[in-house]
Amino acid sequence: MRRDFDEEKPSLEDLLHYGVKGMRWGVRKQEETSGEGHSAEEKFKAAHKTKAKPPLKEAAANLAEHEQKFKDKFKSEGEKSKSTAGSKIKKFASNHKGALITGGAITALILANVIAEKKTVASIEALRGKSIDANTFAKHVQYSKIQTWATNNHIHDTSWARDEFTLPAGHTFHRISTNQESGYSKGTYATHSTEDFNRYVAQFRQELKPGADGLNHVTFQAVEPIRVPKLSMVLQSLQETMIGPKSTEHLMEEYQKLSGGQWNNTQAEQLFGVLRKKGFGAIVDEMDAGVIGETPLVVFARDILGEKNNTPLTHDDITHAESNLIELENRKY
Repeated sequence: MRRDFDEEKPSLEDLLHYGVKGMRWGVRKQEETSGEGHSAEEKFKAAHKTKAKPPLKEAAANLAEHEQKFKDKFKSEGEKSKSTAGSKIKKFASNHKGALITGGAITALILANVIAEKKTVASIEALRGKSIDANTFAKHVQYSKIQTWATNNHIHDTSWARDEFTLPAGHTFHRISTNQESGYSKGTYATHSTEDFNRYVAQFRQELKPGADGLNHVTFQAVEPIRVPKLSMVLQSLQETMIGPKSTEHLMEEYQKLSGGQWNNTQAEQLFGVLRKKGFGAIVDEMDAGVIGETPLVVFARDILGEKNNTPLTHDDITHAESNLIELENRKY
């Protein structure tokens, strides 16, 4: 088909505005790369080594340590656990004896009960994103803890697949605390969805006993949008904080340690500073994501957070949460 180009002949001004600086005709803009033709995310993935299941004693110690770190997330800043390393395993076993017997998932994994393990995985896959009872949910949580906490392996395929997302200004965040709270720590653990909050509340059925001090439901909002980056962006930012040449493998190990820690050391503070300059306000809590909640957060944009509101968490709140549980879409297992 012949076309009359004379009628649409572009002017010199039009041509001057075509393309971008550095562009060559016939060559498409390529994705930014790092190293030998691999994107930064591909390099991080290649450096991430899935850890083998440790011996029974080591697995139990890892579980106990992570369980204590999990509980410490709900203490106000400055409050520290007094448990010693030697008592952690004993305390964990005592507090979770019933769960080990009735849930079956932890016992099945540690004792290599393949049949029970298959049943648990089948249950996880069948109930993905669906309503779930509290006992079954607890069983799934314990299974995921074995797969992640017992091996100190918090990064799974779902971690890499998670995209950046933004929560609008005025969005309400929720957290559970052992005290009335007013200030913010360097990184505040919180949930941004009702579904995740219900999942966390359901984990505290043993914490509200007659005569106990009880727990508080803490809420707060941000006056500006909160951007949450992809894992690869977090890793790139962490790399910027490291002094001297470090291997990608070392970087991955450092992030695993931070993920299983309390985000309250100098390394974490520097990472938050870099991410804040890039416009981010929170990161996904990789230790709990896919284990207890879908995308629980560590919020560090203290400069745009409003006042905290505190209300007592009651038995009725726990009953309501347990009655409205939804199994995770992206469980780590």
